[in-house]
Amino acid sequence: MTLRTRIAVIVAVTVAALLVAVGVSAQLLSARALVGAVDEDLRRIAASIERDPRGLLVVAGPGRDRFGGAAGIVQLVDAEGRVIGDLRSRLDRGGVAGGDADADRVVLPVDDVVLAVASGASPSTLRTVPVEGVPLRMLVVPVGQRFALQVARPIDEVEDVIGQLRARTALLTLAGSLLAALIAWTVAGRSIRPVSELTAAVEEVRDGRDLSRHVVVPEGDDEVARLARAFDAMLSRLEASRVAQDRLAADASHELRTPLTSLRTNVEVLVHDAERLAADDRRRLTEDVVGQLEELSAMVDGLVMLTRVDTDPGARGPVDLAALTEDVVTSARRRYPARAADLRLTVGADVDPVEGDERELALAVSALVDNAVKYAPAGAIDVTVRADPAGNVHVEVADGGPGVPPDALPHLFERFFRAPEARAMPGAGLGLALVERVARAHGGAAAATARSPQGLRVRLELPARPGRPLGGAPAQSP
Repeated sequence: MTLRTRIAVIVAVTVAALLVAVGVSAQLLSARALVGAVDEDLRRIAASIERDPRGLLVVAGPGRDRFGGAAGIVQLVDAEGRVIGDLRSRLDRGGVAGGDADADRVVLPVDDVVLAVASGASPSTLRTVPVEGVPLRMLVVPVGQRFALQVARPIDEVEDVIGQLRARTALLTLAGSLLAALIAWTVAGRSIRPVSELTAAVEEVRDGRDLSRHVVVPEGDDEVARLARAFDAMLSRLEASRVAQDRLAADASHELRTPLTSLRTNVEVLVHDAERLAADDRRRLTEDVVGQLEELSAMVDGLVMLTRVDTDPGARGPVDLAALTEDVVTSARRRYPARAADLRLTVGADVDPVEGDERELALAVSALVDNAVKYAPAGAIDVTVRADPAGNVHVEVADGGPGVPPDALPHLFERFFRAPEARAMPGAGLGLALVERVARAHGGAAAATARSPQGLRVRLELPARPGRPLGGAPAQSP
């Protein structure tokens, strides 16, 4: 049974139970009210006869209801159970007793309860008794010392009313249950439509099919909407992870093939022809192998780091970008002691912390500094941290190196891109790609411009608050 069907059945059963409970309550209350009205009529008749006992001698005329109808049946009995007199109707007071009337008379039952009232052992009683299959409501009141007055009238009309009410309740219950089931079926279908789409998406993911499918997120903030949003975000993460993995596999197979082939060739020469090589050639070849291994290691590390940024965003929190940049510059001075004096850091005023992953931001800033040191072999390297009028934070690294051609600037942040002038130098072309990816993951941007008269200026820009679009003109660099 589907969830939609279960909801419809539960609602229908619940509504049916409520309607049955209401119907039974209505029947009980109606029966009590109707029987109460009959009881009042019986008391009124009894009181009237007590005031005028001659009414006991009057009997119904021909053709009247044997059970007295609304006027009821009146019967006087003594303590021994003998019937003294009866009155079948208070109408037709000119009627005459005897003949067919006596043969047609209805005798009310005289039992121990009636005898107890007649003997004075019990007060008046009021109950329902069957007579010839007809339900009668009978009042028994004491009269004098040794008599009891029985006043009864049929309550079959009450039974008829209750029967009609019972039939209407059953019809209403059936109609209400069907209507509730139909409404529940329709509403449940609309409510669980996102769940059905989630199920279909999960089945597609399970079967290894398209991860780019997105579910329709309903409006509102209920449980289904939150589930749909969470699952849609999960699908996006899975899709990004798969794309990153595919890209990593493609990059690795494409970019590692040439250096691995060269490395294999050099290693085979060292293994098979080492004895025929001169000492200087063997040393240079060994240094080439070590350098190639270092480049491969750096390339693999860069690819892994790019994939990690794409698929595994770290914990976010406030990051003091000024202090972080100062630590990166201090570390670079230790790693490049010959260029320590060229690395100059300037921190502007009112630089607020940004929201981000400190490890990723440190890698991005370090990649900016390493790129400048590598491709600007001489001259000052200016590292600047400042806030623009909108509060966005800029980390800018400007060098006085040879720069890059204007047509190469738009491609600097692509994976494995290297300007023709830089291809003779070691490197994999992943540093600035990492900067751009970290910037985008933090809602920021990366940009590169030529520096006058020569050199390159690369900027990492991050928003002042997460989710806030970048705005405001960046401060001018010297």
